[in-house]
Order: sequence, then C-alpha cells, then structure tokens
Amino acid sequence: MKSIKNALIFIICLTATNTTIAQSFKKFAPKVAENARIKDELSLDDDVENVELYKNIPKDFVNFKSAYLYIDPVQGIYEKLMMETQQPERWEKFNKRFSVPDTLRIYDKKLLNNKLGVFYMLDKNQNATIVVDKNGNMDLSDDEIFKISTTANLNERKVNLDLPVKLYNASTNSVKDSLVALEMIIASKSAVPNSKEDVIIRFSNRKSLTAEIVSENFKYIFSWVPLLSANRKYLGSDLPLRVDIMDKKDSPISFRYQNVGDTMIIDNYRTIIKQYNGDQLILQTDKKEIEGYQVGQLFRPVNGIDIFNPDKKIDISSKKYLVFDFWGTWCAPCIAAMPELVALEEKYKKKADLISIVSDDRNNMELAKKIIKAQKLVWPQIWDERTNSSLTNALQIQFFPTMIVINKEREIVFITTKIKDLQAFLEKVE
Repeated sequence: MKSIKNALIFIICLTATNTTIAQSFKKFAPKVAENARIKDELSLDDDVENVELYKNIPKDFVNFKSAYLYIDPVQGIYEKLMMETQQPERWEKFNKRFSVPDTLRIYDKKLLNNKLGVFYMLDKNQNATIVVDKNGNMDLSDDEIFKISTTANLNERKVNLDLPVKLYNASTNSVKDSLVALEMIIASKSAVPNSKEDVIIRFSNRKSLTAEIVSENFKYIFSWVPLLSANRKYLGSDLPLRVDIMDKKDSPISFRYQNVGDTMIIDNYRTIIKQYNGDQLILQTDKKEIEGYQVGQLFRPVNGIDIFNPDKKIDISSKKYLVFDFWGTWCAPCIAAMPELVALEEKYKKKADLISIVSDDRNNMELAKKIIKAQKLVWPQIWDERTNSSLTNALQIQFFPTMIVINKEREIVFITTKIKDLQAFLEKVE
C-alpha cells in the first residue's frame, strides 16, 4: 500500500438492524453511537485498515481515510404527523387547506443493512476524481466515476448521489428497495488547496436535478430536489420532493410534495407525480381544471335555491360575464351599497348578468325578501344558508359584500369588495 498515493475513502453506512452485520464493521470503523444522526461535515483523520475488503481499487488510490455515517431508522411520517412533530404546512399548496396526501400510508419502516463507499482521489496531475460504490458490493469495477476539478480551483463542487437502501415495513412484513438522495459537497479548507489535507467533504440531504417537460400547462421544470426531512429520519426517493416549475405563462411555481402518486394543484390543474426514479421525474396533468375560490380557478356550481322561485333551476352558463354578489341581512355595508349595485346592473347589463348569493341564517329568509323588495333588486337572489357546506364557506368569503366575476368558461376572473372596483373592471372588458 505504500506505493499508492493521494486518496481517501468514506463509507456511508446506514445503521443496521442486524447486529451481526453492524459488528463486522467495528474492527475498522470509528466508534460512533448507534442511531447517531448524519454529521454535516466529516472529520477525515482515521486511517482505514482492511482496505483489501474493496476489490478493483485503482492503483492511484493511497492513504485511505474513513468516516462512518449513521442514519436513524426510518419512522412513519403518519405517526409523526399524528404526534404533531411534523408541521402540516409542509403539504399546504397555494392556500389550500391541509389534507393528508393520497399515498401517505407509511407506518413502521426500518432500515436493513446498507453501506456506500465514496472514494476521493487526486491523480498525478492533481485532478480530483470521485468513485462511488453505489451498489454496495465493495467492488469498484462497476461503479460511477465523477470528475470534479483540479484542486487549484476546488473551492466548492457538488456530486449528486442516490444511496440504494432496503426498507422493511413491519405492517406488511415486506422489504422495499429505495433510494436516498444525497448531495456530497467537496469544499476546500484554504483558498488554494494543494493536498488531500486541504479538502473537506460535507453532506446535505438533497439532490438537485434539471429536466424539461412536455405539457400543455408547463413550459419546463427547471429543477426538482428530493429532500430528507429536517430531522433526517425519513429516507426514500419518494419522501419528500420539492419541484420548481415554469408554467406556460412564464410564472415560476415551487411546490413541495410527499409521495409518488400524490395529487396536487398546479396552474389550476390536477397534477400527479407519476414517476420518480432518482434521475427522472414524470408529472401527469389532468385536463380538468380545478374548482376553487381564486382568480384563474373554476367557479363552483351553485346548489342553493332562488328565494322567490324555489323550483327554478339555477343556471350559471352565460355568453356574458356573471357577477356574483355575496350579502346578508346582518351586513349593513351590503345593504348600503345596493343602490349603487342597482345602477351598475342597469349600466352594464349588456356585458354582465348579476346574481346575488344571500348568506344568512335560516330564520332570516323573510327579512331578506323584504330587503330585496325595498331595494328593488330585479336579478336572481340565491339563498345560501350559513353552514359548513355552504357555497359562501366553500369559496372562503370572509368580507361582505364580496363580488366575484366569472367568464363564459366559468373561470373566476375578478374578485373585489368594492363597487367602484367592479365598475372599473366592467368598464374595460369587452
């Protein structure tokens, strides 16, 4: 081994549940407490003995150094969520209310034995090379080689790694092959490093990738980053995922989601993470747009009844714009604004039709009828009883009056609480 020069080896060892396998490493591994978390930065001062355990090591490798990383066994995100140790905001999307993702059904997963060797080498020309024993067979003849940079220019470089791991699910008594996304950062201790002692390696729980996507809705994906959680207890290529997208309107969209198969809302379309294998991300977009309460989303169907014509079918299809006015008998500003609304309806009736949604308690319907007649409101008045399932609640109307304008495609195009703003909108549209 004396003839071999300028290299280091790092073994990333995922804590084994099999104590026999774990003990086999103790003879040449530093003493590290079991279930210790990943260190952000490695100390590379321990010589590795028994290097002969690795086959087909390039002859230029010398003076092996080692450090062992241990990762806690995976724990179910579901339990973490129930114990409120995982913040629900992790899954909130575009002001949506929190809901557990479709495939979030992980209960009792544990790591089986896995290890990964990462070899850092300086060749005779002082070029940096990394060889990764990704398949964990302790044979470097079938592994990837990463060319980094000359050490003279090595201020900080990154190598993306996918650690193959096996996860045991106690609830199904099954073993699953998975990947841990890891970003290895090779940085220098000094401005002009000239030896292996000047090089440090840091690990972060992410991997950045770029790709294009063909879609009616998205221009391209400019990056996606598989992330381990902040406390680094969750492993797997499907947990969790942050994706940055440029949509068809050149607007950047960033979202974070949980598992392959989950559904999210992007650009008002249902979008599914169809596949992710560490190097490829496939999103499938449902052409059906999403009903919601924001501009750009589709207005929900109206299921209430016409106060004066209970048997009349409510139709929100129109060749013109539709203006929905939300008011209640308890809302003094709503009633005060009604004369302006009457004038506006008369002025712009060729451009828009008006429908009022009366959000009120059941015992106030007769009072609502009196107000409607007194104010001479001639357009449809839809009763929307104040319940959890009401249209007003579904649209998250918080201020009264609120006016929502939709186009003939049922898309919400304008929302306001002021008559003058509604008038300005109707003035400029065709």
